[in-house]
Amino acid sequence: MTATMTPAQPATATPRRRRRMGERGGSGGYSTMALLIVPVVVLMVGLVVDGGTRLSAIQQAEAAADGAAAAGLNAAAGGRISGQDSEALAVRRAQQYLAESGVDGTVRVGPGQQMVVTATVTKPTRYLSLIGITTVTGHAESTVVLVAGGG
Repeated sequence: MTATMTPAQPATATPRRRRRMGERGGSGGYSTMALLIVPVVVLMVGLVVDGGTRLSAIQQAEAAADGAAAAGLNAAAGGRISGQDSEALAVRRAQQYLAESGVDGTVRVGPGQQMVVTATVTKPTRYLSLIGITTVTGHAESTVVLVAGGG
């Protein structure tokens, strides 16, 4: 038995092509995708975090408006008992409550002795300031009727 040997073939390597300046490689697609996705993710995080901040501002405004209205109503009741101007006492006490709470707002008495308390809370944003939205605001209004109880 004779064995024949075939000469070894030299390994053929594919020549590497050198990139010229300005040519894109295969990884350019990922960079573009990252440039598009990162701002969207930041915006979504901003909406969640700063949306929660806005809800907190609304809740704080509601609590302040309700508390000021209740304080004004209590002051009006005390004023009626002592024979003082209950409307003026109610307005002063509601304004004092808002000031003590650190909340901006207004107090007014309208027709039918309805005292309306409005409260506004403004808080800074964390993420949305990157796109120019620097604050979120919560508004609330509470109304009570300042009438003397019958008996």
